[in-house]
Amino acid sequence: MLRGNQRASRAAGAPCFNPCSTTNLTGATAISMTVPRSPHRGPRKLLSLVGHLALVLSLFGTAVTAAVPAFADSIVTPGALQLTQISNGPAVVGKPLSFTISTTNTTNGPINGVLLGASLPAGMPVAGILGPGGNPDLCARGGNAFSCSMGDLAPGASATASFSGTPPVAVTRVTVLAAATGCQGSPLPGGLNCATTGGHFVTTTSTLSLPVQTIAPPPGPIAVPIAATSVHAIAGNAQATVTWVPPLSNGGSSITSYLVTSNPPGGTATINAPSTIATLTGLTNGTTYTFTVTPRSAAGAGLTSAPSNSVTPTAPVVLTAPGAPTGVTATAGNASANVAWLAPLSTGGSPITSYTVTSSPPGVVASVPASVTSTAVSGLTNGTTYT
Repeated sequence: MLRGNQRASRAAGAPCFNPCSTTNLTGATAISMTVPRSPHRGPRKLLSLVGHLALVLSLFGTAVTAAVPAFADSIVTPGALQLTQISNGPAVVGKPLSFTISTTNTTNGPINGVLLGASLPAGMPVAGILGPGGNPDLCARGGNAFSCSMGDLAPGASATASFSGTPPVAVTRVTVLAAATGCQGSPLPGGLNCATTGGHFVTTTSTLSLPVQTIAPPPGPIAVPIAATSVHAIAGNAQATVTWVPPLSNGGSSITSYLVTSNPPGGTATINAPSTIATLTGLTNGTTYTFTVTPRSAAGAGLTSAPSNSVTPTAPVVLTAPGAPTGVTATAGNASANVAWLAPLSTGGSPITSYTVTSSPPGVVASVPASVTSTAVSGLTNGTTYT
């Protein structure tokens, strides 16, 4: 909120004239609007105010459809009007934004014929303008600028205008430039006498600036995940352990679980992500299986993987002692004997690693590797019978 400038139009030695009247204006053209007729000022009274406002708005670089009148002289003095701007922000791209501007007479005397003008950023047209009392006929607009007749303001009185605009994508800040002007002095029939009343224009300006927020567009629809890769299986006893690599794309939503399925049917497992290993039980030993993996996300079941390698679950082997060798024969020699045998019919589930040959009566023991099925046993006593 800023206090503006007050312009007076009496200079030393200049003829006495009143800038609040309709005299001493050249080339003034009013913008198109409907303004109530005042008994103290004819219709042309608006010309001087519009022209003066055009001079103010030109400081902002805002185009206003009014010509600037030529005043004989002017000096700058403190202002008497006060502008208050309010917005229902924040400013968001594509969302209508409303503004209210109040013009207040802060002096002890009346300010008459008050005119308000304001502009929005280029590319942000003004819409929905309402003048004092909600009357749209008191205002006129052109593109991103507008003006409203605020009427006569008694001391301490205010008048309010409202309008709106929608920030375009190209706008990063919404800056509202506003100005108000009016005639300070006692309105008398036939115009003011500046020699005795000192009538003069008062003008104020104000700026309201809001940052513009850009709301990200809502995310597009999510897709289901693509297939997992590198599915590998290892067989066990009536079960298989399956591992895999997660999909390269989850479709825009996190994977929540994986479904592992056997072929032929017989076992399934649902594994919560991010785990990538599953054990399927209840398989049939001796049956050959492959496995596939299907990821799932909020979008639903994803693509099913290629089949894993083939595996065949089997029961575990129970190890027992090997069976006894058969066909054992012995041939006597000099204090020795040559012993031969046949390998056992059963190894007990594990390969035979060696054989031990023992004499009876005790006294001699020989050990040979499993690849040998005969050996010479020495150290026997001649004349003694052995088995």
